Amino acid sequence: MHSEYSILGESFTLVTENNHVLVNGEKVHYAIEKTGKGKVIIFIDRQTYEVEKLPETKGNLVVKVNQKELEVVIQNPVDKILEKIGLAHVQPDEITDVNSPMPGTIVEILVKEGQQVKKGDPLVVLEAMKMENMIKSPRNGMIRSVPVTKGIIIEKNQPLVRF
Repeated sequence: MHSEYSILGESFTLVTENNHVLVNGEKVHYAIEKTGKGKVIIFIDRQTYEVEKLPETKGNLVVKVNQKELEVVIQNPVDKILEKIGLAHVQPDEITDVNSPMPGTIVEILVKEGQQVKKGDPLVVLEAMKMENMIKSPRNGMIRSVPVTKGIIIEKNQPLVRF
């Protein structure tokens, strides 16, 4: 299993296999002993960690490791994409522009100025590397402007739709 996590601002990639895990590509042997509901002891390379799962905060996992509380941010693929295009910490209602995630050609524009849209509604079809990509609305709102036209070639991060 492949997972990505962030603890205290440091990112980790974990790949779990049988009795070991790869942490950022380094092989680590471990054993886990369950000691109660939400509590385990983890043995890693001659070190012992008492771990207790605490209630989540802001959708993130919180654990107590050897009496120290840590918040674990579990990054899914969508979170990573949002981070790459600069939208990781933006609330949907704060988004004013929908920018192109990649260079390509505008194949179809599905909205017009003044139109009301809902989160997830299709806005624009962008062709990149011979694949059509549906660009969807990240929020509810009214389209203020569409600064692109069908058939033009656009660059990465170029505004496609403005709220």
